[in-house]
Amino acid sequence: MIVNANAVDINERMDNPIINTFIQAGIFGKAIILFLLAMSVNIWTIIQNKYFFFKKMEHENRLFLGEYRKTGENIFHPLENEESFTTLPMFCLFSLSKFELTHIMEEERAIDAMDIESIASTLARTISENKLDFEKGLYTLATIATVSPLLGLLGTVWGVMNAFVGMGTLGNASIAAVAPGISESLATTAVGLLVAIPSSIAYNYVKKRIQNEITVLNNFSLEVLGNIERKFVTRTKSRTHS
Repeated sequence: MIVNANAVDINERMDNPIINTFIQAGIFGKAIILFLLAMSVNIWTIIQNKYFFFKKMEHENRLFLGEYRKTGENIFHPLENEESFTTLPMFCLFSLSKFELTHIMEEERAIDAMDIESIASTLARTISENKLDFEKGLYTLATIATVSPLLGLLGTVWGVMNAFVGMGTLGNASIAAVAPGISESLATTAVGLLVAIPSSIAYNYVKKRIQNEITVLNNFSLEVLGNIERKFVTRTKSRTHS
């Protein structure tokens, strides 16, 4: 029974059109298909990593904001579970704000609007650096989404050329003459599209998530700067007496 089951499995695999097409394809067609499959592995690795990365960050952002707002938005108030947020970009903005503010206060002078602008500049630079980190892999997705259908098209042209060569060799346009070349061209086209479509979707998804995270960081930066200005900047009012 085991022998029969194995024989059936082998026969089914031999009858699989995709496997048969790959086996019958020429060296160039096989190289294109294998290269496209390697690209596919790459994009699905990026998709998985980015999905879990942004999911984790979204969850930790909510936890951190809850802790921060529990302190009455006082930047010098110790946070609960602070050690669990050390790698979070939002926490980095918080820590940088505290560091810059502490440095200014050590000069033993009043904090003014210029100091707030200096802190804002530091935070903006940090957000830009985080954006570069977020975008790692994004342009790989864009490149694969662009290149894979072109490789599929190249395989299509090559397969059609092989079909014409087969017709010339056999001296007729029978199925036996054109089938290998046509099947090779269709296979490379299909694989190219199967790689390009998820790449394009993933590129748009990752780009949107990056934009969302940068917006969240910008909003938090404005919130922290507003709290610092409200709590530490001295405002003097000039009054004119008649």
